[in-house]
Amino acid sequence: MDKYAQLHSEHEENCNETAHWYAVDTCASLLSTAAWQSGHPALCKIPCKKKTKSFENNQSQSAKGIIDILVHISNETELWIEAKKPNDCFDVSENSENPASQAKISRCFWAAYESSFQKKLETRNKDCKTISIVFCSFSLRPEYYQGADALPRRQARAQHVNLVLNKVILEDPKSSFCASYFDVTEKTISDELDNRPFGFAVLGHFGDVQL
Repeated sequence: MDKYAQLHSEHEENCNETAHWYAVDTCASLLSTAAWQSGHPALCKIPCKKKTKSFENNQSQSAKGIIDILVHISNETELWIEAKKPNDCFDVSENSENPASQAKISRCFWAAYESSFQKKLETRNKDCKTISIVFCSFSLRPEYYQGADALPRRQARAQHVNLVLNKVILEDPKSSFCASYFDVTEKTISDELDNRPFGFAVLGHFGDVQL
């Protein structure tokens, strides 16, 4: 996760734009790169099989699927990662029209788990571990970068978002994790509404492959 955050920082410094505002495939490719740079070869969008239920007879059947990120931990062990991302960047300003609420993040969190569970059934005879992750991106309105009290106001918003993320993780604390990164310094990068990139988070759930 630290390497993933470093790649985002390098991209922002070199390209004067924010990568985590983009779609899930961009975040997945950066996480794959972070895995490579951490000594674990990884690829994105690998074909696989997944198990689905027939509505007619309630029997499992195989269907074509995709491993969003496949990480080789060793010659025998792989991580199969299912990745999701909400369509929009969350505006975490107070009174936001698109807040980072527990309900919104939780829905995406468990949708990722459900998708990874379908692939988990295919890993029973393999030394694999299924993980579902959700990429979240956050922005702040320009008024949080104006005035003498701007810095403590940004710090307060970061604390608030971390509390919300922690509530999602506490829905299943034994198998879930979260890493969040906030940049409370001054920002010149902005979107079409002049909102600034404030930070991002990766929430995850480790699946149990021993069925």
